[in-house]
Amino acid sequence: ASAFWGCEMRALLERIMERYGTDMVWRNDAGKKTIRAFLQPVTSRSWQKMKREMFPLGEVPIGVYVYIGPMAHEVEQGDWLILGNREYHVRRMEIIYNAQGGAYRWGLCAQKGR
Repeated sequence: ASAFWGCEMRALLERIMERYGTDMVWRNDAGKKTIRAFLQPVTSRSWQKMKREMFPLGEVPIGVYVYIGPMAHEVEQGDWLILGNREYHVRRMEIIYNAQGGAYRWGLCAQKGR
């Protein structure tokens, strides 16, 4: 079982993101690329639920967006994500690790103009 979660967790997460994620444009100094990931707002309700759990990445403020994406997309702090006609500035990006290395990327984004 630990071999499954160690070796296959990253592949499983990538399949979930590919199937249920959202297409968005990732923009940085190198150009633009369409990627598939999750970008969800942190609302007061979701923040209250998260507040009850321990987070190794620190506090998540209300009014930002949480990005969860595959390791293959090397989204970094300072990059931009474009979803529809809205742009989101990547304020923080972390790699979440498991026993076999990086499993996925987790970040906080702010909508442009806010």
